[in-house]
Amino acid sequence: MLRPGEELDPEYLFQVVQSRTFIESLTELTKGALYPAVTDKQVFSQRLPWVPRDDQHRIATRLKAQLAEVDAARQAGQALVHEADALRTAIYRDAFRGVVPVAVPPDFTSPPVGWRWHRLTDVARLESGHTPSRSRPDWWGGDVSWISLTEIRALDGQWVESTRLRTNEQGIAHSAARILPRGTVCYSRTASVGFVAIMATPMATSQDFANWVCGDALDPEFLMHALIRARSELRELATGATHKTIYMPTLSSFHVCAPDVADQRRLSQRLQAQLAEADALHAAAVAQLAEIERLPQRLLAQAFASPATQGDVT
Repeated sequence: MLRPGEELDPEYLFQVVQSRTFIESLTELTKGALYPAVTDKQVFSQRLPWVPRDDQHRIATRLKAQLAEVDAARQAGQALVHEADALRTAIYRDAFRGVVPVAVPPDFTSPPVGWRWHRLTDVARLESGHTPSRSRPDWWGGDVSWISLTEIRALDGQWVESTRLRTNEQGIAHSAARILPRGTVCYSRTASVGFVAIMATPMATSQDFANWVCGDALDPEFLMHALIRARSELRELATGATHKTIYMPTLSSFHVCAPDVADQRRLSQRLQAQLAEADALHAAAVAQLAEIERLPQRLLAQAFASPATQGDVT
């Protein structure tokens, strides 16, 4: 506990010890330590930006007001990020006419006019994936892209051109993995449940995915967006004590609510444009919030940048 002496304003001391300069000076003393910690003596030996007590009070008062303004701006920035997230949800809800478009019996809502429910396996072929043996390095690093859980969060909602993890023809030949065609919709069903992407080129996946090869009546982008819209509801179907999984019998019972394929494509095109705008707003809000988060240290650094003298922590 730091107890300021008569010549040291408590609020001024409180703000000094929050500054990056003060914190980094103590951190430097712990470099290389197995259990980083500083002693009371090391803390008390630190030098403070020193000005007369009246000036300390003036600086502390001004800083307190500035930091309160920053806190208000932070709350407004967080609300803006939340609103940008809510906009994306609203776009999906509006695009699918308020219907959760992927469900299992009997959880079907009435379809909009011109739409109807299809058993997903009636309009797309369901495939799984597999992992070539990890003990065979010669089966890895080839020219066959292989979608795995390690990358799916970053690939969510996208057409996948290639992956970091790659197998080869021998890996495919000696496993149950299959090379699936362009346009295959890949849905993560284990651990990271509910992320979805589309193959832009022929590739394979791990066994952690359900993969749908769409027929003529189902547009791959429409199915991807339908699965994203239904993400939270479908995650409720996952079971398991350690890792939640949606098992193949449940996946085989998925139904999709859709209009004809021409309208599916028009919906996907509108969604793509609207989501791009929403993502731009979200990125701007996140960047603004990050800038606000940097302000406190900038204000502290500015306040303590040019001390007349230095004094000990007392």
